Amino acid sequence: MTIDEWIALSDEDRGRIAREWSPHDTSGIDQLLSEIADEFRKKHPHLNVQGLGNVHGSLELVVIHPFIFDKRLIPDSFLGLAVRSSLSEPLPDDFDVFSAYVWAPENYANFVDNHAQEIRNALGNRSMSREEMLNALIGIPFEEWVEQCREFGPGYTDL
Repeated sequence: MTIDEWIALSDEDRGRIAREWSPHDTSGIDQLLSEIADEFRKKHPHLNVQGLGNVHGSLELVVIHPFIFDKRLIPDSFLGLAVRSSLSEPLPDDFDVFSAYVWAPENYANFVDNHAQEIRNALGNRSMSREEMLNALIGIPFEEWVEQCREFGPGYTDL
């Protein structure tokens, strides 16, 4: 299938077909996957596409970014493939204050409270509120992340 034929499919059809692809053997679709990644790069030139990855048994586009980054800029999916984000650098030393779960809301809140100006500068918005910074670093509204962590069960947040 050509990239033009792939693009002409509905989102539903692309998603259905892509879910059937084996992440362990892409030999029949390598060219199409490469062209999907190229299309992503054209549409999102500000994002750094590392390539494709096998994430939890499915093929996903992998975007790498620094820790201080507005994750809301990363789409959930593109042309039938899920988009996964990954850090291009280690977590900041003072991020992990809630040691039970590294991505706990408490860790994000602590980091934002201690690095607000650095975050504002890196994201190019000197008037960002605390809530906006949290939302940007997490990629979804902070309160939604707190609720998700509560739903994960004990040990993911104390908020």
